[in-house]
Amino acid sequence: MMKKALIKKLTSLMAQDGLDAVLVCPSEELVYLIGFTPMMCKRFQGLFIKSDGDFFYVCNLLYLGELENALPDIRAFTWFDGDDMAGTVKEILESEGLLGKKIGVNCAAPAFSVLDIAEKTGIRFVNAKHLLEEMRIIKTDEELENLRISASITDMVFSDVIKFVKPGMREGEVKGFLFSEMSKRGAIKPWALVASGPNSSFPHYMGEERVIEAQDVVLLDLGVRIMICVRICPVWFLSAVLRMSRGMYTRFAENRQKLGRRLVLRGRLYPILIRLRGILSVMPGMASIS
Repeated sequence: MMKKALIKKLTSLMAQDGLDAVLVCPSEELVYLIGFTPMMCKRFQGLFIKSDGDFFYVCNLLYLGELENALPDIRAFTWFDGDDMAGTVKEILESEGLLGKKIGVNCAAPAFSVLDIAEKTGIRFVNAKHLLEEMRIIKTDEELENLRISASITDMVFSDVIKFVKPGMREGEVKGFLFSEMSKRGAIKPWALVASGPNSSFPHYMGEERVIEAQDVVLLDLGVRIMICVRICPVWFLSAVLRMSRGMYTRFAENRQKLGRRLVLRGRLYPILIRLRGILSVMPGMASIS
């Protein structure tokens, strides 16, 4: 479903930057704007949004049915394998009055396609990532409600997983529990990362075979989607902190307090640190550093 209010906001931002159009290729921005997630492929496709608020989609003929199934009323133009893609797109853009114009692109626009199109059309393609971020920075009431629901699910699942994890379990068992609990509560495409012990030092760790031990630090990275994503990345101690680690974290807390006293004169970070200390104080094994 096309979010016309966002299109209107984007065209206003385009005017400020002197853009004649914006090209949004398959990405999270495309999902956000029109709710369409095509099969990822090197074949060029994307949504062109013009400065007057009009818009159209260009794709390979193979994916037209997929597009029309999601957006039956959208204006669509196609090219096909064996065609001169850039030449065909040139004809489309000429009919839309965009030859030689200035067009912004999102972060997913494939350079090899954009360069070929630029050479054929004389279009100047520029970075429009900041405009797309500005377009979505203020959430609608519906989005705010979806954020609340997503955050609530994430909070409940995190509370459950703390009670579930025991020494002797594999990381994969914990990951499976997270997926199950998030899905039961209505999450769409949930994701989770579980890293224990030495693996917790790798933020993008993807393994799941290590057996969790007593005294382990466990890192989670989990999120849910209810039309919009909420993600948390908590770290907690499976049991009481080792004496050496407790001393290290105590020193960290003391240094954090000293840093906070300096920052309070410079900005608003100190209240955030105070809030963080309150959160840590109620987490298992963390009370001593609060």
